[in-house]
Amino acid sequence: SPKLTGTASLWDIEWTGYQLIAVGGDLYLSGSAQAQGGVILTSAEGENWQQQTSGTDVDLHGITYDASSGTIIVTGGNTNFTDPATPNHSVVLSSSDGINWTAQHSSPDRNFRDLAASPTQTVVIGDAGIIESSANLQQWNNHTSGTLNNLFDLVSTGNLLVAVGSNGEILTSQNGRSWASRSSGVATDLTAVTWTGSTLVAVGGNQIPTPDGLSQTGSGGIILTSPDGITWTNQTPEGSLGLIRDVTWTGSQLI
Repeated sequence: SPKLTGTASLWDIEWTGYQLIAVGGDLYLSGSAQAQGGVILTSAEGENWQQQTSGTDVDLHGITYDASSGTIIVTGGNTNFTDPATPNHSVVLSSSDGINWTAQHSSPDRNFRDLAASPTQTVVIGDAGIIESSANLQQWNNHTSGTLNNLFDLVSTGNLLVAVGSNGEILTSQNGRSWASRSSGVATDLTAVTWTGSTLVAVGGNQIPTPDGLSQTGSGGIILTSPDGITWTNQTPEGSLGLIRDVTWTGSQLI
């Protein structure tokens, strides 16, 4: 049965080989008395969850595990539409055990959405085409993405980094520093991308505000595939699909 954690919204989850770690926050709902930021939960089996102290109050959007170093890395940020006096702010945190967290990077006026880690570097992406990389999690370099579209998700194929974002944006890079825009053939927001070992799969859809302006519905769901990150094919089945939030490869099937 579903487990209710009693915390704010959770945006991403990772399995390290011995524990699950979920991250989140909903301070974007500024004005809500229940709003929380910097939420990190850990569980050994997915049934019992413990909230950890993250040391930050911004929303955490992405988590990855670098198995080569045993490091868990989390990133996030806030976009404050309702409180102009509070600037956007982003963070990168790291941990070796999921319990004790160290702030590695903090940047004003930015909102990080996701990250990918390799033995040589960590790359973060975010709103307005933000891309930064670091070889040690401490010194960070800004890179020109060539777009102002928000970047939502990032995956590494082993020799290629692929980022997807709003308005059908797809970027690729072989080194994390130089990025090229690829034609997706769609103007739909792309929310997630994964790699099966032979095929890249990007998914998305559009969020449509309800008439009352208090919530959103999803429509125009999209599924794209590519063998190389350069040429993309629309694989969306006929019929109406809602917004697709995420996609993953289990080793035998896409979900």
